[in-house]
Amino acid sequence: MSRQRQIRGKWAENWVQEYLQRRGYVMIAANLRTPWAQVDLVIESPRGRIFLLEVKFLSEGFSPEQRLGKIQEKRLGRARQFLSSVYGKPVGFGLAFVESTRKIRFFNLDDSSR
Repeated sequence: MSRQRQIRGKWAENWVQEYLQRRGYVMIAANLRTPWAQVDLVIESPRGRIFLLEVKFLSEGFSPEQRLGKIQEKRLGRARQFLSSVYGKPVGFGLAFVESTRKIRFFNLDDSSR
């Protein structure tokens, strides 16, 4: 991964974290390593639901569907199961796509309190 991509990725993660904290979410972990995948953010919603959140910076010309590969999706699914056993309750899964304009698009966060 290029240094520029790392910088953009970290910026996107920080921006999503700030955005969600302002809306009452609690950060449990960032860049958490599990046996299957590194998880960008683990958050708890104001309603007490825990989510594994994968954050992606959207470069121009890329759609969200092109940013998460099948292998990564499978690894994150296993990480989600692992975290469910660690926390003793279901863990949701979400994707946050951040544009350079700071616009965030969330997918699969099934908690309407954001």
